[in-house]
Amino acid sequence: MAIYPEAQWHGPVPNQGDFMGNVRLGVVHIMSGTQSGTDGWFHNPNAQVSAHFGIAKDGTVYQWVDTSRIAWAEANYNGEAISIEHEGQAGDQLTFGQAVALAHLMVWVYETHGVPLGRTSDPNGRGWIGHGELGAAGGGHTGCPGQPILDQIPAVLSTAWQILFPPKPTPPVQRTLTRGMNGLDVCWLQKYLKVKVTGVFDDRTARAVVKFRKAHKLPANAVVGPRVWKLMGL
Repeated sequence: MAIYPEAQWHGPVPNQGDFMGNVRLGVVHIMSGTQSGTDGWFHNPNAQVSAHFGIAKDGTVYQWVDTSRIAWAEANYNGEAISIEHEGQAGDQLTFGQAVALAHLMVWVYETHGVPLGRTSDPNGRGWIGHGELGAAGGGHTGCPGQPILDQIPAVLSTAWQILFPPKPTPPVQRTLTRGMNGLDVCWLQKYLKVKVTGVFDDRTARAVVKFRKAHKLPANAVVGPRVWKLMGL
């Protein structure tokens, strides 16, 4: 089995095929709907469609099909592509949470299936491609996922490379961080604290900050200011 450990398992769905062949593509889709609506549709046997993954606007990842098996998302390319849906409509951009989640998922797909961390628009190539770029043989969904998301893919791939080969962990900006904030400096903080990297200063991150501050005899709050950054060496 090939189950992404950061995903919420929402399978198996009835709409899937046999085992994958030579996986060479990661395909970026847009749901034209919500995560919950897509979840219900994929569990409907009459739908005759599915995808391996879906990423909600807040970055929550669902997995519907084990990536060792075929999802029904790209017609003639189903046996050689990992499919990733994104909550939203054609013309939307990926949210910050979706972009971060997609970058981490790209790394896992590379490590698990060998799909290169590179952009391609060639259906016969290897790497990451938009659904519409597969043409009629891929289902003819020319507007999926839309140009704004296609334009984001190179930046998401760049983030995936940084996850795989992290540079020296120096945040681009050492702001004072508090619960609810987001940004790359939050990602660096989460990496240091060994909590899930979402880019959002969530409750899990706050608890880890309080624990860190207590260990260094600082007031037990969830504020990351100059003293905390210095103690972390970031």
